Amino acid sequence: YLFSRDGRANLATGHYKIAYFQYIGAAEEGDPVSQNVIGNLYYLGLGVERDQLLAARWYLKAALKGNVPAQVNLGQMFWNGRGVPKRPLKAVGWFNLARKGGSERADGHIRYMILANAILPNMIEAAKNRYEDLKIVNRRYAELGEKEFLLN
Repeated sequence: YLFSRDGRANLATGHYKIAYFQYIGAAEEGDPVSQNVIGNLYYLGLGVERDQLLAARWYLKAALKGNVPAQVNLGQMFWNGRGVPKRPLKAVGWFNLARKGGSERADGHIRYMILANAILPNMIEAAKNRYEDLKIVNRRYAELGEKEFLLN
């Protein structure tokens, strides 16, 4: 079976290693959609060795550029503590940014966290303040650096 020249087609047909090589160049050049795809491949271990911290790093690159699916993915990682420490406040912050970007998934995550009493109203307010907009988040990222931003 032949693979496609289209990375999306290769993802859909399970040619993950080929898709990885089709997306990695654009991801390294800063394309946020490609960065999110590479994050997905590392998160799930498709075509590459599974590495959830590396997935978080790729999601972060895309999320800081406003890629809403990457913001949701990063929020889920912080919520579940996969690849990064479990940080409900950071999870809510990323979900809040994604919700502002129109993500119904992010809105659903926040509602679930509230209904499950996993977060308190003051946590939501604190997260909204820290993750009010991408300028604030990018400034904080620049101050802390990638490792500190993700792991603490």
